[in-house]
Amino acid sequence: MTNRFFACQSQGELEHEAFVVFEARTADEAIAVLEGHRETRLAFTDVNMPGSMHGLKFAPFVPDRWPPIKIIVTSGYRQLKSGSIPEVRPSSKSPTSPPKS
Repeated sequence: MTNRFFACQSQGELEHEAFVVFEARTADEAIAVLEGHRETRLAFTDVNMPGSMHGLKFAPFVPDRWPPIKIIVTSGYRQLKSGSIPEVRPSSKSPTSPPKS
């Protein structure tokens, strides 16, 4: 199984729960999506994301630029050591729930 498989599975599950999902394959594409969709409240990234920065650099970059956005960092290939994921400013707010139909 590949990271692409898990991305598709995650996307399908989120859409099933009425979340709107925007896909980006690189850090640069993800930044463009976030700039174009200020309503975004959650970003899901892979440690090995290609582009101008990998997922471990992307994780703290996003809330510095867009404070309301929470980050999920995952990897299908690497087992991360404790402390290798950068600390992101904690928040007491959870991501916005999808609209009820």
